[in-house]
Amino acid sequence: MMKIRRFIFQNVELGEAEKILCNHALIVLEAAILFLPFLLFKRLKWVQGFPLSGNIGHSARQGLIYGLLIFLTIIPVAFYFGMKFSPQFSIPDAVGNLFSNGAEEIIYRGILFSAALSLFKKPWFALIASAASFGFGHWDLPFLFQIYIVFVGLILGVLCLRTKSLLAPYIAHMIADLLADSFFH
Repeated sequence: MMKIRRFIFQNVELGEAEKILCNHALIVLEAAILFLPFLLFKRLKWVQGFPLSGNIGHSARQGLIYGLLIFLTIIPVAFYFGMKFSPQFSIPDAVGNLFSNGAEEIIYRGILFSAALSLFKKPWFALIASAASFGFGHWDLPFLFQIYIVFVGLILGVLCLRTKSLLAPYIAHMIADLLADSFFH
């Protein structure tokens, strides 16, 4: 995906909003590509499936609470990395996050977590594997920021385990990103 992104950005004239949406679209494409072999492995019973919604009301409430808590942890991290507090809402960021956050939850808390749990039968190992992949999957950010994202991935993984749902971490992810993107630049 990095090579595809680099190719597009070097060869296609894009405005800032188009670049944002292109980045998010590539994450969705990555999820779609990874989902196909996952379905095959699931059909062969090599991996277990993952629950999408669980108890919708409970998942939504937990997602909201965790999303706000994650945002609170972002504040000192943003200041450490020299981000400026500058409230502004970006429609391309919000629309892009709507789809790419769902794709990331399917990749990291759905496919990867389920596969690791199926292979190793240890929830803590699956949590660490999916959180580490989530953090280091944000390769375009500074290393220490990636470590912070590993921490966020652990929180989202625990939320997924507690609610037995991808909806809860998706909502938490959306709220944290929406607030972070709206307040820090």
